[in-house]
Amino acid sequence: GAQGSASASKHSVEVTPGAEGVAADTPGVIRGVVIFDGTPPERSEIKISAAGCNHEGPPALKESLVVNNGRVQYAYVYVSKGLSGQEFAAPKTPVSLDQVGCMYSPHVVCIQTGQTLQVRNSDATLHNVNWPEGNKMQPAGANPLEIQYERDGVGIMYRCDIHPWMSAFLCVSEHPFHEVTGADGAFSLPEILPGSYELSLWTEKYKRDRDKASFELPPGGEVVVTFHVSDKARGRRSRGR
Repeated sequence: GAQGSASASKHSVEVTPGAEGVAADTPGVIRGVVIFDGTPPERSEIKISAAGCNHEGPPALKESLVVNNGRVQYAYVYVSKGLSGQEFAAPKTPVSLDQVGCMYSPHVVCIQTGQTLQVRNSDATLHNVNWPEGNKMQPAGANPLEIQYERDGVGIMYRCDIHPWMSAFLCVSEHPFHEVTGADGAFSLPEILPGSYELSLWTEKYKRDRDKASFELPPGGEVVVTFHVSDKARGRRSRGR
């Protein structure tokens, strides 16, 4: 097993109580940031070379680990314990996963069970959308592909067989308390009732090393979780693309 191996992540938790005399059922906030310790590995260039693929601007770089000023983008953070038995209505607004310049955008997206994922083709060329439950051709100008999930899942891969460098990852949760970090590495979840929770971190590059932070959210309080990711002891074990 993985016992004894250096983990690629660690975390710190800072808890701030709510105002004095606040009601016991006052919701609080969970937020934080994902930080990369040390020098991140260089991102290799993607060779976009196929008919109909017009990639403009600077060269496309691999997105399995994107670090901006020490902050990790495209990390998925979600409440993994503390909500059992509760049900949450799915948002009516769909989430979009686009294909632009023969790249998926954004690279990681998250939806709630029952919410619609719309996979779009904004390119003037044919793509095929290949995911664990299906494989569909999507010509230029075609309607969005609409997909829903009934159960949660983390790191579901979407790819294109025509352009093999294209990949994106979908994360599905049964509740709204989850988010993909932006360019600043930050996340801020919707207000949540006080209680004992576990917050989990998933990244594409270090998917085998999911970090989990446990804490008590006080009524009306705030919990700030700082996840640390590093490249220690990874080289020997990391395989795949």
